[in-house]
Amino acid sequence: MRAALALAHERYPDAVLVHGDAPDGDRDAAGMWRGTHGPVEAWPAKWPECGWDCPHAPHRKVNKAGEVYCPGAGKRRNVAMVESAPDLTVAFVDPQSRTQGAMHCAQLAIDAGIPTLIYRQGVAGVETHNLAEVTP
Repeated sequence: MRAALALAHERYPDAVLVHGDAPDGDRDAAGMWRGTHGPVEAWPAKWPECGWDCPHAPHRKVNKAGEVYCPGAGKRRNVAMVESAPDLTVAFVDPQSRTQGAMHCAQLAIDAGIPTLIYRQGVAGVETHNLAEVTP
């Protein structure tokens, strides 16, 4: 993660790291980015709120802490982050953990034509998309 962020900072030294504010992963990346003197902007999902796209039937869930949340909040946040038109999207994916949100956001970015790098833990190399002018 540190090497990937250093590479992104080298390519985009004035970039702002926009992240989803997940406690495992996003906040780690934000700390590393700040270490390269890069600004950080957290876009946490609004988990308690339902959106226009929520079904009318009961769909809310309860997390491990006993808090009720809307399962669509993370996807709505990802859409907003991609719609902000970033210069580059970097996704860190661990096939053994819960990184569905990272993959969802990366796929939205790919579909929007945004240069995207996907680093999969335990897999050598980087998956690249839409990188006509960006070379890792």
